[in-house]
Amino acid sequence: MHARYRSRGKFATEVRHYPPAHQAYVEEEDIAKLKSWAASIGVETTTLINDLLSGEYPLKHLRRAQALLALSKKYSKSDLEFAVGIANRFNNKTLQYVERVVVKTRGGATMRTRNGGEPIAREMNPNLRGLDEILH
Repeated sequence: MHARYRSRGKFATEVRHYPPAHQAYVEEEDIAKLKSWAASIGVETTTLINDLLSGEYPLKHLRRAQALLALSKKYSKSDLEFAVGIANRFNNKTLQYVERVVVKTRGGATMRTRNGGEPIAREMNPNLRGLDEILH
C-alpha cells in the first residue's frame, strides 16, 4: 500500500501496481519507439513528445502522445511539424489544438485564394490580425 496525496496534480502510483498490460507501456522500449517516431517527423514534434513523456508518470500523457503522432498518418509530416511548432510556441499541447492548426494552415498556406488559385494580394494593414493572434 502507498500513501495517498490529497492535493491536485500529485500522483502516488507505483509501476508495480499497474496491470501487466500497463506495465509494458511504461517500459523504456515503448517510450523510445514514440520518441523515434517523433524524431522522424521533426524537431518540434520531438520537443513536444519529450515534454509529454518526461517526468515521473509517463503514462499520464501516453495516449495524447500516441494520438498526436498518429496525426502523421492523416496529414503530411511537414504540415504536422508546422502545427506542432505553433503549439509549442503557445504552450497548447492538446490534440484538438494541433489538429485545428493543421487544418487551418495546411500546406503552409495562410492566405485565401481566388477561384483561379492565385493568392489575393493585400497591402499591409495595421488593423488586421496576424497568424499568431488568429491561431491562439
